[in-house]
Parts: sequence; structure tokens; C-alpha cells
Amino acid sequence: RVGASGRSMREIPGIRVLFRVDWRTILPLLLLVCWIALLLETILWIRPDLLNPAQIGTDSSNYYAAGQRLNDGHQLYSLQAGDRPIANGLWPDPWSYPLLSPPPVAVVWRVLALLPGDLSMDLWALAGVAASFVFVALLILRCRPRLYPGLLALMPFMAITAWSGNVNALLIPACALVWWATVKGRPGLAGSLVGLAFVLKLMPGLWIWWFIIRRDLRALAVCLATVAVALVVSGIGAGPASFVQYAAVAREAGSVGLEVLSPVSLATGLGVPVALADLVPYLLAAGAAAIAWRWRDRPSWAFAACAVGVTLGTPDLRWEVLGWLLLAFVPFANDPAPWTWRPLRTVAGLGLESV
Repeated sequence: RVGASGRSMREIPGIRVLFRVDWRTILPLLLLVCWIALLLETILWIRPDLLNPAQIGTDSSNYYAAGQRLNDGHQLYSLQAGDRPIANGLWPDPWSYPLLSPPPVAVVWRVLALLPGDLSMDLWALAGVAASFVFVALLILRCRPRLYPGLLALMPFMAITAWSGNVNALLIPACALVWWATVKGRPGLAGSLVGLAFVLKLMPGLWIWWFIIRRDLRALAVCLATVAVALVVSGIGAGPASFVQYAAVAREAGSVGLEVLSPVSLATGLGVPVALADLVPYLLAAGAAAIAWRWRDRPSWAFAACAVGVTLGTPDLRWEVLGWLLLAFVPFANDPAPWTWRPLRTVAGLGLESV
């Protein structure tokens, strides 16, 4: 029951909007505002050091340096006189290699590094922010409110990824398009996206398993063809020996300088022998693959299981890597979302009415 005071408050212009708006329809707009605020907070207060993407030690700078080394005819996974520095002196680099990514990333940057000045690094950082922003915004607008708590919990990590300059800021939205392409009956696009994501980051290759259990032979064929072409181009652009060298890089990246959140760190903290602890991320990925197989008749759940496997199967699981978990929501973001815009019409109507 609403008393006299409640009835009187409903008559106050502006306040009465709160009583008449359907909060279920305005929640997506509130979450979208929250997403924008998280991005701004990350840019201005949490990681202001990345305001200059070309600063030595950033991911953008390290990618640029890798492309430069190849353009100069130098080794990809070692430094020599005249190469662009990697560490900035403030944050000691625990790794003995100047790049922890596969060779195809450096081959892409051979082209980008030809742009004048710092333009390539600036554009790369802006592209990551733009792609990540659009991805999360569309996810918010197309998800039902019951999924909002999960989105809200993961958005801070995605905000860090978006601003990091890391290739993840582009790969996460690209992998979201894999589901969209599949739903729209474009297996060629889905396969090529997974193939590119695999050669650039490895773990997204788990969606190859998703193609297999779905018996999507066309997507699988395109994916494998994309991988083959990318490896040939990378072999030409970085040299075949770079792939042999990357095997040592990957071993070190999976065992040195790991965050406390890493499955390897957690396992060793529990007393698991190092040799077995190093296998934990891959066992988690295999477990996710097994779950995807169990749910093979439900493509949305199988896709989500692969998203979890991609995240947990990363040996160096940092906080920002948790942004990959947002991909588990993508198959369920299937609301056509016309109701999302209802609050705008409602508020606009009430505002005009109160004038």
C-alpha cells in the first residue's frame, strides 16, 4: 500500500519518473553507463601510464619493437645493439625473451611498424579500446537482466584488457564474432576468425574442437586453411627458425613471472610438484573440452565451455585475462533488444509531459 506521502511524492515533477519507469527496461542503460565509467576509470586512474601507448615497456611498444627487429633483419626473440628496448627500468622484466607472443604477431607488426612515428602504436591502442567497448556494449544491450551480475563482475577485467594494448583487446571481440557468424550461417568467416586467433594467441584454438564436435566441416576446413596460410606467411616473414625458438619462449612464459591467480601458481602453492603444476592449465582446458563434448547437442553451452577453457587454459592467468570469460555469455545474448530502447522513449515522454 502507498500512503498519502507516497501519493504526494508521485505528483512531484521529476520524482514521479522514478515511480513510473519500468526499472527492468532501464537496467541495461545503467549497466552501459557503468561500463563507460569503468573504462574511464581504467584510463585515467588505474592505468594512466598507458596514456602514451608508445612508452617503452607497454605491449604496444613491444609489438612494435618486434616488427622493427624483423624489418631490420634481426632475430625476433633476442635483442642486439640498436634494437628498441623492452623494459622501461621501472618494472623489471622477469623473462629472458623480448617477446612472448607467437611469430605471426610480429609479422603483422612488420607492416604496422612502417607507419611514421608512433602512429601504429596509437592506432593499435585505440582500435583495442573501440573494439572492446563495442563488444561489451552490444553484450549488455542483448543480454537479459538475469545475466547482468556476471557481466558486471567481469567488466572491470575487460576494461583493463581494452586499455592494455594487448592483442587480447582485439581477439576477444573477434572470437565473439565466431558465434555470430555461425548463427548467421557463415562458417567460412567463423573458421577464418578462429584460425587467425589461434596463430596469434594459441589458446583460442580450442574453438577448433567446437567445430569438430558440431561437425561443421566447412568451418573446420577454412580454419585449418587459414592456419596453414598464416604459418607459411609467418615463416617467410619471421623465418622458420622463429617457430623453433618460440617453443622455448612458450615454456618460459608458462613458468616464469606468473601471477598469483595462475593455475600453475595455485597448484605449486598447494604443494603440487612443478612438473605436474605446469600441466594444470592444459588439464583445465581439456576438462572444458570434455564438457563441450558432453554438451555437443547444445551449441551455445559447448561454445561457452570452450570460452572457459580458453581462459583457464592460459598458463599466466592474469586478472585482465578473465575478460575472456565474457565470451561465455555471447551465445545467450540473443535478445533482439527492441525493449532496450523503451526507457529512452519512456523518459523522453515523461520529460515532455512534466514541462
